Amino acid sequence: MILENQPRMEATFALLNVFSHIYQVQLDNYGRNIKLLDTLLYETESRDAVKRTFVINRSKDLDRRQELLNNYNESLNTVKESYHKIYERSELPNPHFNDPIFQAEMKEFLIKISNLVQQAKLI
Repeated sequence: MILENQPRMEATFALLNVFSHIYQVQLDNYGRNIKLLDTLLYETESRDAVKRTFVINRSKDLDRRQELLNNYNESLNTVKESYHKIYERSELPNPHFNDPIFQAEMKEFLIKISNLVQQAKLI
């Protein structure tokens, strides 16, 4: 079953990487817009506290979103690593699927997938 689903898993990982890349591009654009706004406010010598607070809050929001994306990418990488260990074992002539070590690896893999889903919900 693991070997038969390998193409689907690889396609899923590729799709999740694309999702991550798209979100990173959006964050980069958001960051550039914040910097542009900050520069415009500075050049106009605006001392309006509301405008400055707006820029500061947007910068903090950007940092928070970037951290969420970084955590998501870290979770995705751990899922990939865990999956590849399971897949390599499945390729063995006699993989011993009932072996306690393999069962523990499968359990760990499922926990890591659950963590990835939670990270995806946050972003």
